[in-house]
Amino acid sequence: MGPAFLRAIPTWLLAPLIGAGVRAEQRKPPTDYLTMAALAPTLRQDFTVVTEASGPADRFATITADVLLLGGSESPLYLKEALDVLGKEIPHATFRELAGADHSAASNTDRRGRPGDVAEALLSFFAA
Repeated sequence: MGPAFLRAIPTWLLAPLIGAGVRAEQRKPPTDYLTMAALAPTLRQDFTVVTEASGPADRFATITADVLLLGGSESPLYLKEALDVLGKEIPHATFRELAGADHSAASNTDRRGRPGDVAEALLSFFAA
């Protein structure tokens, strides 16, 4: 999962780097957002869902619902490729790319998000 360069870093090196990042975040003044330390216990479930959704793309061809595939022009290549594959497999898929947005598009604007653009895309999709 994730960019290839992260998978190439050995765990013995990656784990301390992540730990250092978490500790650095905890030294900052508190905000309204959950810290990575608070979110970390949920990551196993996140990764489980992603892993379960992995596999042969042709199994998504049985989806009969209309599906919106929403991506950002600045998202990592591996996410763009995944949306491209899904767009070819899901019979009633609509793809919409948000110009200038990345994977954090649904986040708040102070976190580089574009929630207004995401909301507009969703409203347009569901109104159609």
